[in-house]
Amino acid sequence: MRIVYLYNPSAKLASDDTEGHIRKGLEALGHEVIMVPEEQAFNALKIKADWLLFHKGGPFIHSLLARLKYKKMCWYFDKIWNSRVDWAERTLPLVDLMIVTDGDWELIHRSPKVKILHQGCGESMAGQLRKEYKGNIGFTGSIYEGREEWNDFMQETFDSDFHVYGDVFGGKLFDLCASTRVMVAPEFPSTDYYWSSRVYLTLGAGGFLIHPRCKDLGHEYVENRHFVAYSTRKELVAKVDYYLGHTEERERIRRAGMRHTLEHYTYAERVKILMAYVQAN
Repeated sequence: MRIVYLYNPSAKLASDDTEGHIRKGLEALGHEVIMVPEEQAFNALKIKADWLLFHKGGPFIHSLLARLKYKKMCWYFDKIWNSRVDWAERTLPLVDLMIVTDGDWELIHRSPKVKILHQGCGESMAGQLRKEYKGNIGFTGSIYEGREEWNDFMQETFDSDFHVYGDVFGGKLFDLCASTRVMVAPEFPSTDYYWSSRVYLTLGAGGFLIHPRCKDLGHEYVENRHFVAYSTRKELVAKVDYYLGHTEERERIRRAGMRHTLEHYTYAERVKILMAYVQAN
């Protein structure tokens, strides 16, 4: 199958090279992948292909989709809220497959063309540490409205033991997750049906993760075997304190979470599901 893949050239600098892993996964399955940078998106009109794959795209994307003759699939990462809702609603009628990571949005849009496929991780660099982060408790991500109060709570509760890393990506992210004793995730914006790629990146890198309890996440991971979950801040504090003091138990869960993630939730495995959706379409 011939697939035109619209990609964001700058994304590699601020991620686990998600698009690179997806491309490699598609090629490993025997598909021809033609990478087209987003700023040259209309070049896709000149290419003979079977499918277009894109994730978000700029303001041009809806015009391109309306003109393109071959099939189109969007694999949309992240929570679909605020201005993203309008974008997704405009995109849905223009594509043959709308694949999302937000289970709440999928529940609203019961359609054969709407599918769930969560993100994953690439090849782990755990065990090949170039830099060791000696913190006790870490969070990697952005502190924005909805997380500010949680961040204040964590700072007040754990003081200098808690660190926020907002600009750590690629190999540094693997080092951080693998060497920090406890990695934590905020309750916002997780729901029973949505969680971010932080789960796969942290566990795949060999991190020990305490994450908000999400109902559907239980379909992929077993609580207290692969990761640790919390529903209240009191529970979060108790579990952070407990696992900081129980190294062997923490290490057992950390290793099991990494093995499970690298076996089942790499992008090479996710792409197999992606193409199963395509074949059924």
